[in-house]
Amino acid sequence: RRYLNGYELPEAQDVYLTNFSKTVTPSAKTFVFTEEDEKDLWNELQMLQPTTIVTLGHHVTRYFLGDVTLEAVHGIPHAVAREAFFSWRPKPAIIPCYNPAAMLHSPTLQSVFAQDMKYLSLYLKGQLPPAPIDERPGEYTLTDDMAAVPCWRVMGVDTEGWAHNPWG
Repeated sequence: RRYLNGYELPEAQDVYLTNFSKTVTPSAKTFVFTEEDEKDLWNELQMLQPTTIVTLGHHVTRYFLGDVTLEAVHGIPHAVAREAFFSWRPKPAIIPCYNPAAMLHSPTLQSVFAQDMKYLSLYLKGQLPPAPIDERPGEYTLTDDMAAVPCWRVMGVDTEGWAHNPWG
């Protein structure tokens, strides 16, 4: 509730919140999503016909977007990968975010979650710029880029990720 009411998002009472899985498991480490859970979820979605679905956490994000990592997609609006399942128009945008409970295990995620909420706020106001488009999709090497430039005198190199886990 603090994030909903504190980041210029709709008030908590104006947002429909539901659990992805309503199945209680003996161990919090075990994720169970049953056919009954899926049926309940789609009944809720069909009833509400939302224009925006905010997924909180890895499992629900992968359910809607397919084989993705939360690290790569969080805070960015996506078109639904399961488009055929949505009978209403416009199709909802999926905005993946970290689950606030993740901060209990990793306090450093608090700033990441806060960033997700800020992006969500900007999206809902129509102020979030569109996601960048890769103009060179697929794999390419440094030599491909070097061949396109007649002279290399200054070069900048940018990496993403962490020292123990670089990804780009």
